[in-house]
Amino acid sequence: MAQLLGQDLLQGENILEALLELPGMTQVKGKRALRLAKVSKHKMVDDLSDEEVSKIDANIDSPMGKVSHVRISHRKANAVMRLIRGKQVDNAFDILKFTQKKAARIIEKVLKNAVSNASNNFDLDPESLYVHKGAVEEGFTLKRIQPGPMGRAFRIRKRTSHIKIVVKERKEAN
Repeated sequence: MAQLLGQDLLQGENILEALLELPGMTQVKGKRALRLAKVSKHKMVDDLSDEEVSKIDANIDSPMGKVSHVRISHRKANAVMRLIRGKQVDNAFDILKFTQKKAARIIEKVLKNAVSNASNNFDLDPESLYVHKGAVEEGFTLKRIQPGPMGRAFRIRKRTSHIKIVVKERKEAN
């Protein structure tokens, strides 16, 4: 039996109809996932191979939290993000709680957002979630001028960053 997003797909339907039964799935998201996995939307769920199911699962949008234009350098934020990638969500919250960096407070808020999106929109259990991806990208730079001696001017760069956290449900090892 095929599973996507931790839920069983209905047998006897085509794959697009079965995908639309999943929580948080729309027609556009389902068609996009099938197109990227190179699987026909008319194919029956019974005829799917395990390889095709894993390709579809990799291309389905997962619950995420993101924030843009945060006034912190992407290097400083990425140093904190490295601490929580791949960790269980409750362990990640503990790590962020005791990390004494400004970025830890910001990343903690984004992680809370991702967990609440997973539980409300995708009906996933918050206890079984882990940080699948954590990306910190460089945003725009505010350029300011600091007056220097003898009429010179020095450039001050105030960096921003974009933070994105994707959470997934840990598959149980049977």
